[in-house]
Amino acid sequence: MAVEQGNSSFERSVVPGGSPAPRSASSSWGSGFEPLVDEARSDASVGGVRDVGRLSLVGRLGAGVRSLTGRVVVLGVAVVAVVLAVLVALLLSIDQVDRVGIARTSADNVLQVSDRALQAVLEMETGLRGYGLTHETRFLAPWYQGITAFHIELPILKRLTAQDAGARSADSAVVAEIGRQGLAYISGYGDPIVRNWVGGERVDASLVVGKRRMDALRGLFDRLRVVSDGRAARSLTRATAAIGRTRVLALAGLSGVLLLIGLAGVYLVRRVSWPIRRISTAASALSAGELAARAPEQGPGEVRGLARSFNSMAVSIENGITTMRSQNHSLSDARDEAERSAQELDAQQELAVDLIATAGFDGYFRRYCSFRG
Repeated sequence: MAVEQGNSSFERSVVPGGSPAPRSASSSWGSGFEPLVDEARSDASVGGVRDVGRLSLVGRLGAGVRSLTGRVVVLGVAVVAVVLAVLVALLLSIDQVDRVGIARTSADNVLQVSDRALQAVLEMETGLRGYGLTHETRFLAPWYQGITAFHIELPILKRLTAQDAGARSADSAVVAEIGRQGLAYISGYGDPIVRNWVGGERVDASLVVGKRRMDALRGLFDRLRVVSDGRAARSLTRATAAIGRTRVLALAGLSGVLLLIGLAGVYLVRRVSWPIRRISTAASALSAGELAARAPEQGPGEVRGLARSFNSMAVSIENGITTMRSQNHSLSDARDEAERSAQELDAQQELAVDLIATAGFDGYFRRYCSFRG
């Protein structure tokens, strides 16, 4: 700005001979950079407008939060958030309990089917041992019944362990081993004895081998029971922990909601009810004629605005009544002055009449005297 003023002063100056004075170097520098200066000023003004816009937005948001409506909305959002958190926790806990129920049911089904499969294996062992010792075909009935039951229960057991995601790594391997050893017991041990019966020492040796195989199968079934029970126990432990966490979270959420409601009540009483009561008291005093009554401008935005409006109304009423009283006093003074003026005019009028009457008699007396003389 100073550069432009300097340039203008140099341009307006003239030499004594009347010719314009030559421009200085500073004027040529200023004229060369005037577009850059203007562009910088425009950028600064645009940036200032953006900053003002951002500040105004922040100010509006802050004013909205400070207002009664904004605070009620914030409180409502907080209560809804706490309730939603508790509901989500409850849903997760219910889902965990359902999972535990499914796992328990699956484990029970696996144990029931494994018990039936083990019973089928024991029947095969009983029938094969009786047939091996007596060579009586009536003992083969349990053998064939056991084979039929084992072939029925084994696919069911595999399907149950394959459906359970938690059992695929442990139970499936045990069930697969049970199937492999059970089929090997049937085809590799029992069938040769039934087809080619032998007696004496060879039978005793075969029964000892069969007992070792049966003990191995019993061990696999025991292992399957332990794995299934352990998985069910772990699921139950997780469900119990989830229920405990949900109970704690529900109590905390309920306590939080009650605390928020209590704080909201205290806030409404202290920041809304009491200021409105003060405004009501000031309004009663104003209606009773106490023109100086004012309400304290406290509380959230809406209540503070109400108090400010009431105070503005009270000021207007006080100013109006004061003006009316002043005008009435002025009118009273003017009336008294007019009455005094009227009285003075009446007195002057009476005096004038008396003077006129006196002046008229004096003239008549003088004319009479001049006529007599």
